[in-house]
Amino acid sequence: MLLTKKMFFVLFVLSFTVGMMWAAGKQEEAAEAAEEEKVVELWHYWTTENEKLTVDGLRDGFQKKYPGVKLIDRAIPGSTAEIRQQVSTAILGGNPPEVFQSLLGYQLKSFADAGTLVPVTDIWNEINGDKIFLENIAKMAFFDNEAWGIPFNIHTINPVWYNVEVFKKYDLKEPTTWEEFQRVCKVLKENGVAPLIDAAWWTVFAFEPFLIETVGIDGWGDIGQGKTSFTEDKRIRKAFELFKEYFLDNLIENWSGYSWAEAAQPLIKGEVAMYFCMGNWLGNLLETNGLEPIKDFDFFIAPSTEKVLIGQGGTFGLLKDSDSPNTAKLFLKYCSTPEAQMVFSNTQNGVSTLKGSVSYENPILDKFSRLHDNPDYTFIINYNHLMPPAFYTQFYTQIEKYAADPTPKTLDEVLKELENLRIEARDNNEWVDWGY
Repeated sequence: MLLTKKMFFVLFVLSFTVGMMWAAGKQEEAAEAAEEEKVVELWHYWTTENEKLTVDGLRDGFQKKYPGVKLIDRAIPGSTAEIRQQVSTAILGGNPPEVFQSLLGYQLKSFADAGTLVPVTDIWNEINGDKIFLENIAKMAFFDNEAWGIPFNIHTINPVWYNVEVFKKYDLKEPTTWEEFQRVCKVLKENGVAPLIDAAWWTVFAFEPFLIETVGIDGWGDIGQGKTSFTEDKRIRKAFELFKEYFLDNLIENWSGYSWAEAAQPLIKGEVAMYFCMGNWLGNLLETNGLEPIKDFDFFIAPSTEKVLIGQGGTFGLLKDSDSPNTAKLFLKYCSTPEAQMVFSNTQNGVSTLKGSVSYENPILDKFSRLHDNPDYTFIINYNHLMPPAFYTQFYTQIEKYAADPTPKTLDEVLKELENLRIEARDNNEWVDWGY
């Protein structure tokens, strides 16, 4: 009888344990099922009509692939700074969205360093992120041995856009050197046409080709990682001088009063021949204003960077303490597909972050894509990905200061201030070695 009791007791314990495990499994399944019924909330700063189409396209494609899962969104007016502030406030309030829009590189890293992101390395490994994404884009999302975001598009910021009719009228060709560029500007001025337009904040993009001219690709990475003195390296001063000679001296009057979108209007009307170093999104704006790609407007890569593409990439990060992290991972996985990447391309005129897996009907996008796929071209990451955010803010602010008053005295002040800020960031261990 004693043996029988022992056997009964063992069987009881085993049955109880199995039952508990079964119940726990059912509870976990129920929790996952409950989460699947929740929504994925996406915060972004896409507020124009074309940008709204991005969210609509993603929602349609995602919900078709995962029926019953809802994607809701909130548009934050502004750009990276504003969404950063809103997301930080939501985190402090204990009610963050699942997913938010960010730039790759330092901005994404700052959230990861603050402990507010969930690594998405499991998704990255599942989709073979190291193999499917462009190398220089991948290293901006995968750092500290974890993947922190899924890249979704690339904008190239060193194209010079031009009005084809104006170029044809004066028999002008796309320049490939600064000397040719200056001759084009001379012809335009002689015929009463302003050569260039830009908008105030965006002069940082216009300055960058001149840095490539003086410091080269290796020097570019050194500046972006805080390794170069702004006062001791004379190549940086030379870049500012070229910036004045070829860019500032050829701008339309009162250019600094335009927003980037407003600055497109004189180009559309033929009052200005070229819009200097604005990202792919300008092409979308020109099309929505009735201009036909290639026929009415086109672009060339800024002289001295004709074999270099300066780009910036967007990503989605997954926030801690959100309601539906597992469901959100389904959305991030979806964003890595050619189908989803095409949504970004068609609505924002950016090219895919995937290696050669997306084809484009739009001739401007196709032209950009072929440049990115061309092995003779080098793709480098824009400074707003490499530099600490506080330093980058001062970097473009100082460039604006010089653009407003391009004198030797102002240049001395600008270089001295940037050097002081570089050293301060170094002493605070803010610079990151991204491997450039």
